[in-house]
Amino acid sequence: MHDDEYVEKLNRNPQQQRFFSKDLANWYWSGYPVPNPEPEIGPDGKPVARVEVGDVGYISSEGKFSRLFNMHLEPGVDGQPALFDLPKGFVCAPPKIRMRHWTCRNTSMYAHVPEAPENWREKIVGWGDRVQRSLGHEPPHRWRPNAPGAILIVDQNRWRATVQCEDALNVLHYTAYVQTHARSWHEFASSRYGLELEDLILVTGMDRGANWVTAVHDGKKIQAFDFGPKTPYPDEASRRVAEEYWKECLDTLMENTNVKWGMTGPGGRLDENDEKAKAKCRDLPESNGRLRGSRYDQTLFLHYVRAKRRPTQEVPLVAEKMPNAGTSSEYLLEKSGLEKIGVVDHGHKPQGGREPFTDSLEPVLDYIMRYSDADIAVAHSGQIYRLPGSFWEKCLDAYLLVKDGVGVLSSDRADGARRLKLARVFADMFLRAYIVE
Repeated sequence: MHDDEYVEKLNRNPQQQRFFSKDLANWYWSGYPVPNPEPEIGPDGKPVARVEVGDVGYISSEGKFSRLFNMHLEPGVDGQPALFDLPKGFVCAPPKIRMRHWTCRNTSMYAHVPEAPENWREKIVGWGDRVQRSLGHEPPHRWRPNAPGAILIVDQNRWRATVQCEDALNVLHYTAYVQTHARSWHEFASSRYGLELEDLILVTGMDRGANWVTAVHDGKKIQAFDFGPKTPYPDEASRRVAEEYWKECLDTLMENTNVKWGMTGPGGRLDENDEKAKAKCRDLPESNGRLRGSRYDQTLFLHYVRAKRRPTQEVPLVAEKMPNAGTSSEYLLEKSGLEKIGVVDHGHKPQGGREPFTDSLEPVLDYIMRYSDADIAVAHSGQIYRLPGSFWEKCLDAYLLVKDGVGVLSSDRADGARRLKLARVFADMFLRAYIVE
């Protein structure tokens, strides 16, 4: 592994954290990859309770999920803030335990690397061109040598599952809850914490592990990494031993990657360095007894509901012309009566110097606002799989439900749900607007 001065701590670099989450989400669609899976540390110096379904919070500058409150807890109970420290009009929604689904998974690596050691290939998600995207198109970029990427490795134990998964089955219930309370949440988060509505997420599920390492590489070397949990280690020396173990894991993976791409032709001969990397790879599982942490309280992936506001900066449009691509002409004509009105997306500036939170759910949220007059869009992270893509899917299978200016993707069975109109889809696909300066 490289000298420490050249390898950053991932939990201290927000830019690397954002790259980690975006890159890994592109190759493994299981919600939001958390750059720092450890729980937050409380005032007493101990980790707070692990992330649970119903938690409402945000991703902190250290890459952790930071809880603000839980929709299932009464004020002042089990760590829930008092009523005056909750959003205005807070309503506790008791959890439905029978509407939870628990599963286990033995995948030990989620990575975007051009090559992988042979005896890890069956355990890795995101290796090679075998990755298939659910929307029926190729990944955004092809695999190539020396391409940057993200790595998540979870400790593999032959006596227990590597990852435990918990998900709420009644996702529509959580989506409707956010639809009802989005405005009060925005007022609360903005005034108390300097956050935007886009920063908040309502957790509906998660993948948990006991040990992990997260890393970002440039295709040749590890640029930043972090590991955990750190609290079970009694002193700095034992923590250093665990850090060295994870360094060996990453070093082995990257060495093998570089050697593979250094071969010439399909029948290239394996050299001495490649054999050393293979030997190191075989030895690593035998040495992971140096790791500590047996509780599944490390949050690897989050499944959630998130909201986004429609940009509010207005500029004049020529009403007789057709609207900007992505905005319905029918909507503009209905709202303005052939008067000059329009909205151009310049985004919301976050408070307190924070970078705006973005994720793979952005296309769904933008889709809702594009085809409705909603001021706020709400969507679940799983809906990226069901986003209508073709012209006919939009005309026949797409439904939107808007209540009090907050829109969600819906089904034909929901009261008040409306199918997209043909004229609206046609205008969005083929016509453009002219903006008057």
